[in-house]
Amino acid sequence: MTGDLLQYRFTSGAFTSVQGGYSLKGDTGDDLDVPNAGLISGKLGYAGARFYGSAWISGQFSESGRDIGETPNFSATQIDYTLLGLSVSYSIIQNISLNVNGFTTLDGRNALIRNGISGGITYKIGS
Repeated sequence: MTGDLLQYRFTSGAFTSVQGGYSLKGDTGDDLDVPNAGLISGKLGYAGARFYGSAWISGQFSESGRDIGETPNFSATQIDYTLLGLSVSYSIIQNISLNVNGFTTLDGRNALIRNGISGGITYKIGS
């Protein structure tokens, strides 16, 4: 996969980033090739001394492939999707932060339409 990343952070702590890539799968000449796909994501957020928050959107867009109903071989399936997510982290004491993340699928073709949430605790080693 190849890709590029562009990120900018303002003095206020706000930031934005955009990332794009291309997943080149190759061509063996048969009907069961894994399709090539473009990938893109964007993020807006804020990173401060104790708080981090970001909202992001990402997607994959296949160039070709078959619908799952046409072939039982999943490797040759065209998979397109768009996800929207949110990540929040808050430092409760110097080296420990609480994290919450969530996402939803906005659109998809041959992709699982789903929502998700996760949480965790981060321990920062060192200063």
